[in-house]
Amino acid sequence: MIADIQRLLREVRRWRPSAPGIGVDAPRERQVLHRHADARLVLFLQGGVREEVFDREAQFAPGEFVVRPPYFAHMDHAGPSGSTYVRLSVSTDRLRRWIETRGWCAVRGRVDLVQLDWSDVIHHPSGGDLLLDLAAADGHEAKPAARGLHGAARWLEDPGGPKLDAIADRLEMAPYQFTRRFAAVHGVSPREYSRQARLQRAMQQLAERSGPIASIAVGAGFYDQSHLSRELRRETGLTPGQFQRVAAGA
Repeated sequence: MIADIQRLLREVRRWRPSAPGIGVDAPRERQVLHRHADARLVLFLQGGVREEVFDREAQFAPGEFVVRPPYFAHMDHAGPSGSTYVRLSVSTDRLRRWIETRGWCAVRGRVDLVQLDWSDVIHHPSGGDLLLDLAAADGHEAKPAARGLHGAARWLEDPGGPKLDAIADRLEMAPYQFTRRFAAVHGVSPREYSRQARLQRAMQQLAERSGPIASIAVGAGFYDQSHLSRELRRETGLTPGQFQRVAAGA
């Protein structure tokens, strides 16, 4: 199987030099909370990666893939041996149908790396479409209950949860100690983590058109629609309406 993967890597470099192509994570490399403006289908070839999406997570092994819609926030942690992966494009039409079926979320799937016809995948302008057609996919799993700084993340994700000072008090820390230690574990400050969680909730509901924008804003933890609009534009450069069109593949 290793020989087949090495052959694939050579083919990708030869035939798709301008594509996003191959990515390599160093052993135990961590990518903190981030977003991509485009849809991503990432197929893992070697090593392993654990992905976190706030209260959900997934462990990926060779032959598994993850597909994420535009602007979907996530954190990645490479395993002890690092990881090698290839990014494949997904067509707008296929992504639209995918989100209509699965919702605005990250989903996973699995393919047989040896049996897959790599020539078709590599040469196809939307090679990711072929993988979606070949593989059934499941969502990420809910994280187990946690305490301490990991448990604090759950409070920060809850729009009705305790404020930062109250969380620090529960953990018997000064606010500055909590901020420093939380950032060391999660890669971002508690305030930024909470802001990103609010945005993630709002983006999902906007993408799935689950109600009026004003109601979505308040339900996600923003003061009002204007507050959501400012934060969304700051993060993506898009208004709520523009984001809905991007999420719908328009």
